[in-house]
Amino acid sequence: MSQTPFPMPETVRALHRTPEGVPIPWNTEWDSSENRRIVQRLTPAPRLDCDCIIGRGEPRMGGQCPSRQRMAVTGRLCGVCGTPVDARTSVAWISATPGASLVEPGAHPACLAYAMCACPHLQHLLHRSRVIECQEYAVAESHIVLREGAALERVPAPLDSTRPGLLDFYVSLPHESRTTYARRWLDEQTARN
Repeated sequence: MSQTPFPMPETVRALHRTPEGVPIPWNTEWDSSENRRIVQRLTPAPRLDCDCIIGRGEPRMGGQCPSRQRMAVTGRLCGVCGTPVDARTSVAWISATPGASLVEPGAHPACLAYAMCACPHLQHLLHRSRVIECQEYAVAESHIVLREGAALERVPAPLDSTRPGLLDFYVSLPHESRTTYARRWLDEQTARN
């Protein structure tokens, strides 16, 4: 793996790696022939769950395990390393769509900065993305519903909603957030280290 301008956080060192040595984020979905990747649970409302096991099979880089994603969003866990983000510190997200609901779990700023340097996919997004930081956020649900003409649509819903559709992910709705262009935010984080 090539050197990055931002140091690897200790919590990221413990993660599984790709053959190229890139750490695999904690919320990544793993696909193996030993288990069904995605299953549907019917209680209390229809939802997607993932029975994948970290380290078993092949990681689906860029894909999220719905179960770990929901644990991260509601438990304030870092989507990169999987450890808690202290309530006294900020949570950070990278987003290419300003003002959109944030489906990726938030992250420790240091974990996000490292991921932005190490992940080829995030590298390609830097020129058109922003980083959102805040200390508090609300949580809502994202339901997949079937519309006329067999079109699937994601519809936001309150947490613990009985709204029709299949719950796939939770979304984060930041309060009193600071938004910075991703490249500038990364430069700021690198200068602090």
